[in-house]
Amino acid sequence: MLQFQVVVIRDSEGLVGLGLQRAPNSNALLITSMIKGSPATGLLRMVDEVTHVDSKPVAGKSVDEVCSWVNGVPGTTVVIGIRRNGAQASIVKNSTVSPITPILIPSVVVPHSTLRPPTVQNIHSAPSAPAATVQDHEVTIFRNAEGSLGIEFKKETGDVYFRVNKVHPGSPASGVLVVGDELIAADGHSLAYKAAELVGQCLRGGGYSQLTLNFRRR
Repeated sequence: MLQFQVVVIRDSEGLVGLGLQRAPNSNALLITSMIKGSPATGLLRMVDEVTHVDSKPVAGKSVDEVCSWVNGVPGTTVVIGIRRNGAQASIVKNSTVSPITPILIPSVVVPHSTLRPPTVQNIHSAPSAPAATVQDHEVTIFRNAEGSLGIEFKKETGDVYFRVNKVHPGSPASGVLVVGDELIAADGHSLAYKAAELVGQCLRGGGYSQLTLNFRRR
């Protein structure tokens, strides 16, 4: 069992890009979702146990409270204490990271996507307002004991994809998905033009099973 600290630089939205859940048969707080290309990528791993955030112990704290410690002001740093065991420890043993030694690795958010939004050309001579920022992301996430992500979604008339309209506190999606995110694909299967029931089936699975979810944030 190894214990060490990692210093992570929050992204332009003040996020680290990970989600947390309590272990089913213990009080351990585990990383159960991580956005690919986020500041946490390459520093933290799935099922790392979080023990401290900025020297504050997480024992007895709710998942949402700890997530509020992890996320914060854009561009600032957060020190996350983790415990890693078994085969996971090899990534630390084979690296330059020393246990209990904080490391600072500048991180740049590089949104991951195989789904590129179309290029829009302005054919009018008059200047137009800047286009809204669109970022596609991929997240690996563990469902909860009931096989759910803990989100609700809806689609307006004319929309291609469903959008998240509620993230339940303490759910696997808490700290990773936000209201308004578009659900693009689940385990490689496109969710475009799908009925709500079919989207729900794609998102649900066995208890604590893993899902790769692509989503779009505007």
